[in-house]
Parts: sequence; structure tokens; C-alpha cells
Amino acid sequence: MLARIEPANIVLKNLNELPPHITYQQFNQLLEAVEAKYSKRKYGKIQYWIQRDKLFLRLLWETGGRVSDVCQLTTSDIDIHAKAINLRVQKTRKTLVLPMTADTMLEIAAYIREYNIQDRLFPFSRVQGWYRIRDYGRMIGIDGLHPHMFRHGLAIHLLQNGVPIPVIAARLGHASIKTTMETYLVITPELQRKFVENVLR
Repeated sequence: MLARIEPANIVLKNLNELPPHITYQQFNQLLEAVEAKYSKRKYGKIQYWIQRDKLFLRLLWETGGRVSDVCQLTTSDIDIHAKAINLRVQKTRKTLVLPMTADTMLEIAAYIREYNIQDRLFPFSRVQGWYRIRDYGRMIGIDGLHPHMFRHGLAIHLLQNGVPIPVIAARLGHASIKTTMETYLVITPELQRKFVENVLR
């Protein structure tokens, strides 16, 4: 059974020691920025652009995936019945099977169906995706927003809500929970004690 570390027992690094990240609140502000950007336009594929960019941001956040991996997602990577995404990780050449929320799977299914998506979900490159993220960041007052801040933000959000560290490590594709803990946590004697007690009891 996986050890559960309660949020009160999680000792996150100081803010200046944590990797640059966004919060869950900022993620939602970014989704609102997409609406704000395109709602001002009178012509074009407005609803498509909104759904496409919101889904792109949501998958960056919910998968914790790198931008290059999210950009290469295709319809064949989506398993609607299993409510999962097969994320092919270029860095490790492995495929992560990531369970997704029901709402996100419904959003993906509607996007594919409504716009007759046949192959890649997003018709832009890693660099173009990066620029989109940067521009939405500026709209909500985050200068220098970059894709990896979604990955770090997800990990910190999950830790703060008591998700077991092995689950977070698996979702991020870390080879060891040691990587997850070294990146985000201060390993105090009390944290070690609580973790070991939960594992061995």
C-alpha cells in the first residue's frame, strides 16, 4: 500500500528554493486569458481556437508533460474508454499511461469529434506552443512563463493536497521518488520518520 503523507507533514522547500512554477489559481487564470484573447475577435475559427488552446494548457497541467511531448499527442494516444492518455516521452523514450479526469476526457472527445481531428491534437510545434504559453502568461502578469512551470506547478499542487509521493513520481515519469523529493521537499528527520512509519506499519 502506498504511503500517504498528509499535507501538514509535507515540508516544501522555501519559495526561492522551489523551481519556477505556477499555482492552480494561475492555471485557471490562464484558461480565462484564452477566452479573453479570442472573445475580442469577430472573425475566424474563434470557438476552435479557444477549445484548442484551453485543451493544450489543460493537458500541460494535468499530465505534467513536457511541451514537446504534449505537442506530439495524436488521436491514437487517447484511450477514451480507459480515461487515459499514452504520453510518449522523448527524453526517456518511454510511454507513460496517465489516467485523466473524466471532465478532461470529455473535453478531449468533444474536441476530436467536433473538429474532426484525425492525427495530431495540436497543429503547432514545440516552439509555437512555447510562444503561446509566454503570451498567455503576459496577459495575467507572469513574465517569462514557460512550459516547465506547469510541470513543477502540478507536482507542488499534488504534494500540497497529500497525494502520495510515488504517485507524483510516476506521473512525472521520474525514475525514482528520490528525484521528486530532492526537487520539491526539504527532507527533515520528521518527514523521514513519518514517511517510513507509513510505509512499514
